[in-house]
Amino acid sequence: SELVEVAPTGVVTSWVWVAKPRRQQPLAHPFAYALVLLDGAQTPFVHVVDSGSESKMATGMRVRARFADETKGSIQDFVFVPA
Repeated sequence: SELVEVAPTGVVTSWVWVAKPRRQQPLAHPFAYALVLLDGAQTPFVHVVDSGSESKMATGMRVRARFADETKGSIQDFVFVPA
């Protein structure tokens, strides 16, 4: 019932690789959808991890938010990258 501040870093609890993104997906190159548990949070959420390759993805890996140069106040303002 109250807001809790969380860190821009966290851990991947589960993930799936998107080898051939479709036009409507958030990135034009291969990426992962992952459940990310932010430091300070109790529940993970689904978001994009731009790891560069499937071989760099792993359950338990640490990630950090990478924000766009120009933000719009949307969930699409950032992606996660390996920490």
